[in-house]
Order: sequence, then structure tokens, then C-alpha cells
Amino acid sequence: MANVLGIDLGTTYSCVAYVNDFGQAEVLLNKEEKSTTPSVVVFPDGNDSQVYVGDAAKNAFRIQPENGVMCIKRSIVKDECYHKPTKFPLGLTPTDISAYILKKLVDDANAALGRQKKPITNVVITVPADFGNDAKLRTAQAAEQAGLNLLQMVNEPTAAAIAYGIRRTQPQTVLVYDLGGGTFDATILQVRAGEIAVIASNGDRFCGGYDWDARIALKILEEYNRRFHTDFSLPVTEDEVLAAEPKIQKMRASLLLEAEEIKKMLTDRRSMTTSWFFEEDGHGLSDPPFEITREVFEAETVDLLDHTIDVVNEVLEAAKEKGISQIDKWLLVGGSSRMPQVAARLKEEFNCRPALTDPDQCVAKGAAVLAESLNTKTIDNGNEGGKKADIRIKDVCSKTYGLGVINDEVSNMIFKNTPIPYTYTCPFVTIYDNQTGMDTEIYESDATEKRIPRCYATCIYKGFHAFNGPKPKAYELMTTFYLDESGILHVSRSAADGSTSKEQVQIKGIISEAEMKARQQQVKKTLFK
Repeated sequence: MANVLGIDLGTTYSCVAYVNDFGQAEVLLNKEEKSTTPSVVVFPDGNDSQVYVGDAAKNAFRIQPENGVMCIKRSIVKDECYHKPTKFPLGLTPTDISAYILKKLVDDANAALGRQKKPITNVVITVPADFGNDAKLRTAQAAEQAGLNLLQMVNEPTAAAIAYGIRRTQPQTVLVYDLGGGTFDATILQVRAGEIAVIASNGDRFCGGYDWDARIALKILEEYNRRFHTDFSLPVTEDEVLAAEPKIQKMRASLLLEAEEIKKMLTDRRSMTTSWFFEEDGHGLSDPPFEITREVFEAETVDLLDHTIDVVNEVLEAAKEKGISQIDKWLLVGGSSRMPQVAARLKEEFNCRPALTDPDQCVAKGAAVLAESLNTKTIDNGNEGGKKADIRIKDVCSKTYGLGVINDEVSNMIFKNTPIPYTYTCPFVTIYDNQTGMDTEIYESDATEKRIPRCYATCIYKGFHAFNGPKPKAYELMTTFYLDESGILHVSRSAADGSTSKEQVQIKGIISEAEMKARQQQVKKTLFK
């Protein structure tokens, strides 16, 4: 009987899987009998007594976009989205909104398994390989708000590799090209039965299928303006979207949803005819049918594809520095990797044969396999006799971490693509007599250099360790930095006088225990549609 779930919490679509009684990872259908759920949330009429999540929210978003949110995963990485009051409906944060998505996903999964009376709450959640410490902590808190017990977070390409390679007996070096709805990751892994070792990873949290959709939306609007002699334009930034008048918000929502459908159709067709309709105050104009060809679509988005190729080249170079130069398998992951231009470009650039293997579901399936392993510590590795083997994952950290030092610089100590879990301990000394404590500042970046200016990094932690009384100059304090299996940073400090402190890096948006209980109760009592 299933006791754990794997969740692919996607930018545009999410998915839940479990390991069935035959040891196979299987995706669970939601209440709409679909394998994926749109990551869209709408608060109809501007209140939280009922919340639309998924297909119902996607339909409602066309009508009242001001009460809804799409692509909230892109906002969970931004500190400014946690300023009070927030930019989102009901003053909620990206963490709050993500909690509603997670609750809907798990509720539907438990219903599919007949576990409403004794629901499963133990989960593994996937995150983009490029997520830093702040985004991971906020995702973990979203799980807690949804009433879930987060066993571990795992990078999406790593989860895909688990689904692909856990039964492989021969070692392979695999490059995972993961183009999802809102993010892109390229990761090189060594895969064998029961073991996944990440060699190098890189990505962009703001490059995904949504950006391809936006290009089609602009093309449709351009044709609309030409035919009806209008001059509509679409807001681009988050602030511009929120500041736009309601009719422009509705226009944008309608165009993006239309564009997504066109993109999907162009995967299998050479051209697609669209006749977009825009209604305002009960009246509307229907754009006469016009054709969008795959060639036009690819020409309009070639720069986006170029960017992903640049990221792949960076990962290949990072792998070469570790002695890995041969890629045995190229895997396409994420719904947007279905676009024909992706495989064609990879073949052209790298003389490879990329495999499109279960791109919408493999990440959730890999998370489910890992969850089952964490729950039982064993899985069937496919050998005769049902021999059991632990899954061993050797992932890497997604960012570089350093300390603020003199001359307004950061001295980096843990570098991007370092295997995790990882511990780094270094001494600090007092700089004057009678010093009563010591400050610590930790910075996060993508740097590869030992020292960088502070302006090139983001400060994610400021802490103070108080001594047991004044200390002389050159008194030593040992500080330990620990990156756990999920890539979350923890800090502990100890001094010769016996004083110690152990702290989790605190970031903007992390709420108190009392606030957490209130948010859990609110999410728990919410009725979903």
C-alpha cells in the first residue's frame, strides 16, 4: 500500500505519482481524470472561502485574471514578492499560493487511491536545478502550510534520471535537457542501477514554454492591431501586469491561453489557423482566421532556443573540468521539449539523438521512486530474485556560497556543482580586544571565482554569535556551513569558551510558528473546485 507520493510542482502544470504494488512508478489522475493539473489558482469574487485550482482556475482566469495567478513558481524566487502588502490576490505570498496547489494535488491523489480517511502526507517535491536557498526554503514552507511532511526536495533533472535510469545495469553518462513551462535546466549525470551521480548542472528560472507562448501571443495581437487599426500592447513585467487596466489583463490572459494551445498544435502540425476573439463590455471583435506556421513560430523564438543551447554548452564545459567528455544519452524532459525545434537543434549542434521519454510525467515518477526509497530504504532494482537495493543519489549544489569579508568583497567557500550533502568549517578570529561577539554574512551567487565584489552576490544570511563575556584579539570561533540533501544551507558556530549556536538561514517570506498554524488551518478548510 502506498504511503508516500512524488510531486512535480511545475510552473505551468503539476503532476503526482506513487509506486504501485508491482514496484512501478505510476501517475495518479486528478479529479478531472487528467494526469497533469494546471498550476493556476483563482480566488473567485476576491475571497478565499472557495479556491479554484487547476482546470477550473484556468477557465476562470480568462474572466477574472485580477483574482488569479499563473506561473507562481517564477515569483517564489523573488524577495520583492514577499513585501507587505504583496502584489497577489488577498495579499497572499507565492508560498501561500503554492500551498493551495500542493493541497489540491495531494487531495486528488488520495482520492484516486481511496485514502481520504487516512490520507498520505509524506512527499518528495521536485524543484528546478537552478533554485537557490531562498526558493527551496519557501517551497518547503509551502509544503508545511499544505499539511505535508516533506521527506526531501530533489532537482527535477535528477528525478527524471531516476525514472529513466534506476534499472540500468550498465553505467551511462546522461545529459538531461529539461524545458518546462517556466524554467530550463541542463544537467549531466552518471546513471547506473540504484545510483544517480550529478556531475554538473545549470539553468534559468525564467526561461520556459511560457516564454514561447508569449511570443505567439504578441504575434496574434500584432495581427489584431493591423486588421482593426488598434494599438493594444501587452504588459511584460509583473508590475506592469498588475498595474494594467482590467480589460488589458483579460486580453493578456486570453491571448496567453490561446497561444499555449497553438504551440501544442504546432508540435504535430506544420501550421495552425487561429481566430482570436476579444470581448469588452459585452461587445467584441473576432480576428478573421489567419495562419501561424511552424516556421514563423520557430523564427520568432529562435533566441530563446539559442539561450538554452548556451546553457547546455556551459554544463558540458563544467563536466569537462571534472573529466567527463562523452555523453551516452540525451534525454528531453518537460512538456515544452516536445517542440520539434528542440530535438532538431540539439542534433544540429551536438550530433546527438535526443530521446523524448515520458516528458510530462517522468519527473513526478522519479520523485515517487525516491520517496518510496526514503520510506522503505529499498527498491526492486530489476535483478532476478527480487533483490533489493538502496537508491543512492549524489546531487550537487545549485549555487556558490561565500562570506562577506573586508574591502566589500565575498570570499567564496562552497562552489556551484559541489556534491551534496557537504560540510565546510572555517575559523574566524576577533579583530580587537574585549570583543563581545562576531557577525557573519553569507552570500549566494553563480560565481566560479574565489573572490568577487559583494554587488555580484546576494546576501542570504546575517547572524551574530555572542560570546560568554569579552574576548581578546585573535580569539577563535569555528563556523560550520552544512548543505543538506535538499541543498538547503544550515549554519552552526562554536567557540572555545563553550558557547554554541545552530541556526537555519533565515530569508524573507519565512513565517513564524503561530502564522504557520493559522495558514495551515486556512488551507485545510478551503473548498477546492
